[in-house]
Amino acid sequence: MEHYICRTVTELPGYMFALIKVPEGDSMAAGEVYKAETLDTTISGNTTVYVAEYVTDKNDLPVIALNDSFETLLDGRRPDGQPDYTQYVYNEGEVINSVRLDKNVKLELGTDTLSNQLDMKDIDDTNLKDTWLYINNEGRLTWSNSFANVSSRVYFVIEAVKYFRLGGQSGMEFARTLVVRVKHQNVKSNPGDPDITKINANLTPNLKIGEENVASGAVIATLSVEGGTAPVTYAFKTNPTVGADNDKFVIDGDDIKVGANALTEAKTYMLYVEATDTKGKVFDEGFDIPVSE
Repeated sequence: MEHYICRTVTELPGYMFALIKVPEGDSMAAGEVYKAETLDTTISGNTTVYVAEYVTDKNDLPVIALNDSFETLLDGRRPDGQPDYTQYVYNEGEVINSVRLDKNVKLELGTDTLSNQLDMKDIDDTNLKDTWLYINNEGRLTWSNSFANVSSRVYFVIEAVKYFRLGGQSGMEFARTLVVRVKHQNVKSNPGDPDITKINANLTPNLKIGEENVASGAVIATLSVEGGTAPVTYAFKTNPTVGADNDKFVIDGDDIKVGANALTEAKTYMLYVEATDTKGKVFDEGFDIPVSE
């Protein structure tokens, strides 16, 4: 009998948690990892529930399902008298709680969730040093005693082995758990992934001092790329020459906007932008933004 255990060890701020909906045709248990990047548009007025998507890329920053929810049977009923919530499996359409796997988040995680739990049956507090969990190519947590196998951006250091007291009438059964801490690494992209070859900036026409188009928050350019793999994120890159005016602007999604203060000097502003795609490909480019009197 499997026991699905995943709970936070330390108190975390609310923004690190995410509600996710079990995908259609699937089920979910605590300790499973998913992406949660897109709000569920099938829920009217929704601002909090995300679509749970399968982890398909080693650069993904996923969430992990927690034991914070209640099991529902296939016919919609709640289980009657089930004392062991570690056996709960959530069905399609249910909304459950998860936590985003930011650096140094600490969890207690049951070994039954692992894709290769039998490989670590002899691991205890005396020999857990230099052992890790990572996300394999199927989106499953996997144990390894070789860091060379840790191919995902997000991975876990195993810090302790514990035994979690289970429910039941006697309360004398225990499930083996791991205390783990989240770490991140830089993962090289696949050489076969397309490179970003150019960043385009579609400038707002007729930028002029005193006009609304150079006021604080005004969009002065919209960015796009050629090549790469969507989605793409943009950020200013420090360069004292070609990025001399970065500090006067902000990037909001694909838009470059005027910063906190309106532009007051008629000149050509120099910006330096870095684009990063979902495969980790990076490209930098400088832009001249002319503003007239």
